[in-house]
Amino acid sequence: MTKSPRWLAMLCIASLLMAIGGCSDDDDPVQARQVNQQQAEAIVGDALAFLLEFGSDIADLIAAAGADRAGDVSKQLECVPIPGLEREYFCAIATDGEICPGTGPGNTVWNFNNCTDEGGGLVDGTVDITESGNTFDLDFDLDVDGGSIIGIMQVVLGDPCVTITYSGLEIAEGDAAFTLDGSNTHCPDAVSGTLSATVSAAGFERFLMQISFVEGIPTVMIVSGTTQEPLFSCTYNPLTQTATCVPVEGF
Repeated sequence: MTKSPRWLAMLCIASLLMAIGGCSDDDDPVQARQVNQQQAEAIVGDALAFLLEFGSDIADLIAAAGADRAGDVSKQLECVPIPGLEREYFCAIATDGEICPGTGPGNTVWNFNNCTDEGGGLVDGTVDITESGNTFDLDFDLDVDGGSIIGIMQVVLGDPCVTITYSGLEIAEGDAAFTLDGSNTHCPDAVSGTLSATVSAAGFERFLMQISFVEGIPTVMIVSGTTQEPLFSCTYNPLTQTATCVPVEGF
């Protein structure tokens, strides 16, 4: 498996918005402003790079944990280290990340205790996982590199495709947050499905990213969270991990 070293990297929403397009003078009154074209391209580029890796990497970790363990961890008495994707264990110190029995059959808790992950990031908190056949329901409560990942995600392991569903999964950093809903399916030859992401950051009007996959190529519509009017239509290049956005006529 070829994996990026930033599978839990935060989407630097606040930094991107402020760095591109400038900020108001300190003496100016603070007014929420709409995201501009450059900011939209930066956010889409960063968000899609993250999303195309995050879900499939979580699925790979779940599969690796199932292959690595001897029997059902939920029925065992002791915790076991979380297996890694690029090294033996996910955390640099094996006991800093453990899979422990949960509250009942099929339920386990992934405990992170200031774990240094495979990309050098710091992870702390829990992921509560309930397994039913090839379906895994995950409840995230993680602090990651000063940000957080909180909310619900479901992974269905198929052969050869994996389906990932997000239900209000929030990735937050400072005064910015990125909340995901919808589902997509990762197959060896393409990704399909539709996702909706709500983006909010201090000083900016809330906006939506409506993400769809056309023949495996992501397209994104940026929509005003206030008026629900489309603002930008964007395409994403997976090879360069960059986006190109154009204003929607009439905006």
